Amino acid sequence: MILRIADIEKEPYNSVIDSDDVCFPTSVRRIVKMIPVFNIIYPFWSVDNVQLDTIFESLKNCDTLLPKLEMIENQGEKYVNASIVNINEELSVLPLQPLKEMLDFYKRYREQSGITLSDSDMELVKEYFCEFVRRTEYSEKSGRLGSIFFYENLMVADMARKALGQRNHGRFCEAEIVETRHLDRYDQRWLTDIRTTCIFKDCQDAIRSYWEGKMTEHPKVEIVFSGKYILNELT
Repeated sequence: MILRIADIEKEPYNSVIDSDDVCFPTSVRRIVKMIPVFNIIYPFWSVDNVQLDTIFESLKNCDTLLPKLEMIENQGEKYVNASIVNINEELSVLPLQPLKEMLDFYKRYREQSGITLSDSDMELVKEYFCEFVRRTEYSEKSGRLGSIFFYENLMVADMARKALGQRNHGRFCEAEIVETRHLDRYDQRWLTDIRTTCIFKDCQDAIRSYWEGKMTEHPKVEIVFSGKYILNELT
């Protein structure tokens, strides 16, 4: 038996459903809007081993941080104390010029697009990075953003529903596969266990393990699926 968490209004029982018609929830649309922000973050995060939460703190506070960096730069300094951005950053100093460039780019993009980061966007950055790694290193794999998810047992499905914030309208259903375009099993713990304090390499290593199909000691298996299926009421 495989299970699906579904909104029955959009995925009615006893009907043939194509995954392409239901795989773009609000979070995916937000990820698409976040792509330019990820491209702004990437050069700094990938080179300088800064924690992801430090990057987010600097972006959220760029209006007050940029003048401070300008003043420090005018004093001839090339590094800035990491504590002025995030007191929990493990690095003691951050390279000033790359940090300032990232904030300048983000501020201009925010002014043009009207997009302002929230704390919840940190999870979306990790999700987009998962897709970035797939496209650059595992292009033969089918992406999560254009797929739907099935689960092999109620426990994992329930954890997924809580993580997705679907406690009220997400319903457990039994899924019957009619046509498969792709179907792969992965351990979602590689993604859910990525800490907000992660550096680039740690995040990259975890995502690589996910796409390679490795299993943790206590896996939470999700089935990434594209194709057609029928949902039945779970008895």
